[in-house]
Amino acid sequence: MSRGIRFRTKLILAMMASTLGVAALLIAFTGQRSTERETRRFSERFARQVDYLRSTRKERADIILRISREFASSKTVVSALRDGVSPPPGFPWKDLAERARHSPQRGYPGFDGTFGDFNAIRLLLAGPATLVALMDIDGTLRNLSPGANPQRSPRRAAESDEEIRALVEKIRDETNQQIGYLAIDDINGKPIAKEVAFTAVRDPRTGKVLGAFIMGLPAITTAEAMLEKFGEAEEGESVAESAILLNGTLYPAGPPPPYLKGLASSTTRQINAKAARTGKIPLEGQFTTRLAGEACSVHFSVLNPDSALPKAYQVSTFKLGKLEEELQTMHQSAVVVSLLSVALSFVVALFLSRGLSGPVRTLAAAARDIGQGNFRARVPVRSRDELGELSESFNRMAEDLALKEHYRELLIKVSDEAVAQAMISGGLDLELGGELKEATILFCDIRGFTSLTEEMSPCEVIAMLNEHMTAMTIVTRDHHGVVDKFIGDAIMGVFGCLKSYGNDAAHAVNCALRMIAERNRLNASPFSPFPLSIGIGLATGQVVAGCMGSNDRLNYTVLGSRVNLAARLAARADNMEILIDDATLQRLDGKFAVEPLGDLALRGFASAQTAFRILDPGEVRADSFAPPVPTASAPN
Repeated sequence: MSRGIRFRTKLILAMMASTLGVAALLIAFTGQRSTERETRRFSERFARQVDYLRSTRKERADIILRISREFASSKTVVSALRDGVSPPPGFPWKDLAERARHSPQRGYPGFDGTFGDFNAIRLLLAGPATLVALMDIDGTLRNLSPGANPQRSPRRAAESDEEIRALVEKIRDETNQQIGYLAIDDINGKPIAKEVAFTAVRDPRTGKVLGAFIMGLPAITTAEAMLEKFGEAEEGESVAESAILLNGTLYPAGPPPPYLKGLASSTTRQINAKAARTGKIPLEGQFTTRLAGEACSVHFSVLNPDSALPKAYQVSTFKLGKLEEELQTMHQSAVVVSLLSVALSFVVALFLSRGLSGPVRTLAAAARDIGQGNFRARVPVRSRDELGELSESFNRMAEDLALKEHYRELLIKVSDEAVAQAMISGGLDLELGGELKEATILFCDIRGFTSLTEEMSPCEVIAMLNEHMTAMTIVTRDHHGVVDKFIGDAIMGVFGCLKSYGNDAAHAVNCALRMIAERNRLNASPFSPFPLSIGIGLATGQVVAGCMGSNDRLNYTVLGSRVNLAARLAARADNMEILIDDATLQRLDGKFAVEPLGDLALRGFASAQTAFRILDPGEVRADSFAPPVPTASAPN
């Protein structure tokens, strides 16, 4: 059996694999948690800034709406839209400047005595960035903004005017005022996002809508600029871009980044997809994408959720590059820690495996000793843990095996080895009873035993018999025979009963010839003080084979007339002579030379029995071989 991976190696590999697995899971878990934590932290900060932006925008929108209401109800605006009277030059800027000059820093008394403060009015006085316009009921637009660009492209001007007309038409049936967002060219012809207040102008006498007063400021305010850069103040992080998304186009506060179009298209897709899933326009959302090869977290939030005008979104992107660098650094540190853990686990596994594999090797060596027949092998019990229990169990097992081996050896000594092995393996039914089987029975006894031992001591008799029976037993087993029993000076052998080896009668005859040869060898040996002469008888036929005796004491043997016949033939045989019956001769197929002895009158048999003598090879004559007799005609 080829040797596989040793237990100690398996233990070390298992511990190292477990350590690597835990480290990998830890890296993945901490990486995911770190990403979620940083993203959540940014989202919370971004939400706070957006809330602040909304509050400042609401305050500004309230100011714009109040101012717009005052101007929309003023005589100048009503006359301009109802009677076609042009507003005076500098309207409404001179009026606002005059009021701002005479107002305190706080609590500026407006037209209704309630709105605004000095800083709010200064926003409206910002010059070219502020949009002021009138639109009459026929859609004629009059731009009152200072420094209005007369050179802007006709196409761009038409687009802006049409957008304004569409928005005015939308609010005519909605309410008196709406806040919306438009991309309008500045004095340089550059489109910028503006937050625009649309206020309906009504005739104070009839209540009829005359047109609209339009006022707008750049959508990118100081608060939004702060939002765009809010991350730079904390831990070196930065927002990639903050811009206004209008109709699929982004309008940043500063120079447009190279990935602006990609960011606009991906954000628009996300908004449309979320709207398709929920069935309503999303107010906010977040997704992750790559911009200019760098991972970014994109957040969008609607700016005018309550307006009936088209929605505008504040879009900000958070660069994840620094976060990825931190995660990469963390992963590298985790890898180093993992390698150190693996090295430590290797040392620990080496130490533990030595304590585990040592007792296992001792058990394996003891098991090999027991397998080789050394049932005295034991293992030391050095601990009270599972290994100690295993060692104790092994020692008890070894004791049981030693006892069983002792029983087996005793069984072999008191019965034939083949019978003992059949009993142990379960191949032999140990219940009392028997079955018919065909077998050849051999009896071999000592000639003149009584007179020979008359003057011998019992010890000498036993020594002589032990020497003789040992030699005869070995010969019997060498020829596939089973020693059934020892009867005084006789030995009884059975061939073909427990197991047939082919021509069992021929094996029995060869065994008999070998017994005579072995006895002659012993007689000629100077080491054998007991020269003996033997006679052998063989008979073949059906016998009853099985365990005989009592429930407490039984013996495997064979019974039947063939057993008696073999015993009688052995008693009738002369010195060193082999007698066989007719049934045995028929099964020899003419392989042995025989001499017919005729019919013999034997004690215990009513009729004479035909017998033959097996000739010694030196006695063989040409007419001594009996012709083969078909087995079918052989009597039982």
